Order: sequence, then C-alpha cells, then structure tokens
Amino acid sequence: MKESSINFRCSPQKKDNYQKRADQEGLSLSKYIVNTLDEKGQVTDLISAEVKFLKLFEEAFKIYYEPYHHKIASTLRVNELNVKTILEQNNFMYKNINLPQEASQIKVPLYNHPITDLAREKVIKEFRSAKEKWEQKDE
Repeated sequence: MKESSINFRCSPQKKDNYQKRADQEGLSLSKYIVNTLDEKGQVTDLISAEVKFLKLFEEAFKIYYEPYHHKIASTLRVNELNVKTILEQNNFMYKNINLPQEASQIKVPLYNHPITDLAREKVIKEFRSAKEKWEQKDE
C-alpha cells in the first residue's frame, strides 16, 4: 500500500516535546504521531450511546459491586483470621502435650478409668458395625 505524507504546523516547543516523547519510546517523530492519533481514534470511534452506556456501567459498578466486594473481602478476612487462630491454638496444644505416635509409646494403666471404659465400648461398637458392613458386602 502506498503511503502519503501529511504536513501540519505547531510551535517549536511542541515539536521538541513531541520529539522527546518519540525518542523515549524509540520511534521516529512521524511514527510516534501516527501511533498517538491511531490510539486516540480507537477511543473516540464509539457512538454517543455507547459512551453513555459505559458511563452508566461505571456508575453501577461503583454503586453495587464495590460495596459487595468489600463485604465479601472483609468476611473472608474474618474467616481466615478464625482459621489461623484455631491452627495456632492447635500448634500450642500439640507442642505442650506429648501425644503417643506409635502403639509402643502407649502405657496401659493399672486400673481402668470410667472414660477408658466408655472409649473401649465405643471402639468395640465401631468394630462390630464395620464387621457387619463387610459381611453384608460379601453376601
């Protein structure tokens, strides 16, 4: 495609300013001006109805979405704080209490505590219900 030239007049100060901006972007003066005009043209190619719609959309976004977003963000921050607090409490507890990690570390008491009896009954019930489930699957 054949290119043609366009001439326009401006003050020497503006020309120097345009030249500095072109140099900063690593372009020739003419290429810088063409790019600038093309960018400006793309923005202003909207019809007036589209411009009005975009303004209304921005207003609606500010009015409705931003407060909702901040409310959700604050709720998530509170939930995160609660979860991190619980995790930190667990860390404190497990650092200060020695829990057995293997069966060999468990020491059997000389006599049974009432809580031990309740725990044993619960475990036996769970074993029996698991055994019944396995037997039903086999049939």
